[in-house]
Amino acid sequence: LTYTASTGRGVYSFCMCPGGYVIAASSAPESLVVNGMSYSDRQGTNANAALLVQTNPGKDLPEEEAIAAGIALQEEIEHKAWQLTDSYKAPVQLARDFIEGRVSDHFEQVKPTYPAAIGTVFADLNAVLPEEVCSSLKEGLLNFEKKVPGFLDGALLTGVETRSSSALRLERNTETLQSAVAGFYPCGEGSGYAGGIMTSAIDGLRCAMALMSTFDRPARGNVK
Repeated sequence: LTYTASTGRGVYSFCMCPGGYVIAASSAPESLVVNGMSYSDRQGTNANAALLVQTNPGKDLPEEEAIAAGIALQEEIEHKAWQLTDSYKAPVQLARDFIEGRVSDHFEQVKPTYPAAIGTVFADLNAVLPEEVCSSLKEGLLNFEKKVPGFLDGALLTGVETRSSSALRLERNTETLQSAVAGFYPCGEGSGYAGGIMTSAIDGLRCAMALMSTFDRPARGNVK
């Protein structure tokens, strides 16, 4: 599902997990990150997807941005999410309550799948995300409800997922696909040149073909 908000920002669903689970993905102290996954049988009770809002260097990062300004923004949001619960419990909120700006006090049809051993806490996710990101997401949610009636019924938001795509792009030659370090080919999601499973696979294939070309190996030949 995609939508362009009145702010000009794109809002879209990402990484749909049928029969899926929301999992803990924090990688640093006092920061909270979640992600989504499905087991191969896809037999979980819920489906889940990330809801992403476009960010822009000119608006969301300093004009004279440092090379790692995007990562700094991620870390700021992740720390705010951790502060909401003062723990690694995930802040959760019914989608309709998020739109209205009130803290939820009960679950409806959808129960959280975030690990019970860690737990969840009702909180207002408006306090975590930048104001314009929140307003764009609210517009997007209401638009998705029009496209898929029932989309918001009992829907539960679990925060935050900030690692949807790399906030830092490693520069590489547009022809050889090598970086400034000879023989090093940045590729896939972490490099900043891909934003999902399929684009990462395609980018990896392109870099593999570029590497074989560099060493004058045919694309179907053996590589050692």
